[in-house]
Amino acid sequence: MLFKTIDPDIPLNSVIVFVQACLGHTKDVCFRDLARQLRTSTPTIGRQVAVLAESAGGLGLVRTKPDQDDARRRIILLSPKGETIREQLVDRHGRLHG
Repeated sequence: MLFKTIDPDIPLNSVIVFVQACLGHTKDVCFRDLARQLRTSTPTIGRQVAVLAESAGGLGLVRTKPDQDDARRRIILLSPKGETIREQLVDRHGRLHG
């Protein structure tokens, strides 16, 4: 699996959050909306984003920014590395289901 080459110990929940961020790459995805979609809590999403984030100890696949309309909300965005992984996933999917 592609994610095991990035980190052999990556939690499945982190992979799911990354895939959701990929699906939202054309629009803003905030922690709360993602928590609702995945039927989990906002703190759980925060922990998974920390695993994926560019910050210290993270995998560098996503970054966050404040929502321009509501500073209490955090938007999840793909980092350049995350965008590269998204493109690889799309390519692999295309080859499998072409």
